[in-house]
Amino acid sequence: MTKEEVVSLFRRHDRWWKELQNMESITWSQIPWPTLRVPRIIEDLSTSAIDAYVQSPHYPDDGSKSARDRIKAQIRKWHPDRFDNLILRKVIEEDRERVQEAAGTVVRDLNELLNRRSKADALFGG
Repeated sequence: MTKEEVVSLFRRHDRWWKELQNMESITWSQIPWPTLRVPRIIEDLSTSAIDAYVQSPHYPDDGSKSARDRIKAQIRKWHPDRFDNLILRKVIEEDRERVQEAAGTVVRDLNELLNRRSKADALFGG
């Protein structure tokens, strides 16, 4: 993806997160999955795909957030307590089970990335 495409994706995701809260029904394709490419299946939500998203040099911050902070920000969005109450309950019935499983995959992958980052920081003083 070009820089412009990635920047546009992040802007669209920010906008979608805000819009989702006001929507009455949500489908799989309306969810701003934390990957640079739209996932078609749960397996597309791999740890490496999510890592590429949160580590993108075009991530929407001024460069002041550390990798850990970026991951933590994503965990807050995807944590089941928040995601299930704000988003999952609005997902259409035919997509709900798949979205719930995928969201669980996302949060597990984010936690894995956070653990890896914590270990790296401890080893290398990051």
